[in-house]
Amino acid sequence: MGKLLKIEEAAQYLNVSQDCLRKWDRANKLKPLKTVGGHRRYSTDVLDELLGKKNIVNYGNLYEHLCSASYISQMIGDDNAEEIEKIRVDVGDKLLKLHEKEIEC
Repeated sequence: MGKLLKIEEAAQYLNVSQDCLRKWDRANKLKPLKTVGGHRRYSTDVLDELLGKKNIVNYGNLYEHLCSASYISQMIGDDNAEEIEKIRVDVGDKLLKLHEKEIEC
């Protein structure tokens, strides 16, 4: 069995929200292991299998590039830094929604 991840780690691993993972649990789409205390744990093997079946585009990589562009623009004092940051926030929100739609959250 792969490494076991907490819900916040699994959400980051899949680039989805924790609410999405809870929804999948309720719908029996992705059943995590449960600790004695009732906390969810997700195997990386199962998550990798899900990623492979869904052939999910990793929108997170695109978002990382936007973050880098925003950071660099701010660091060099580019006149467009504020506008780039607004675009990063807007596009980041849209990418997250697209990603969650893609994986049926």
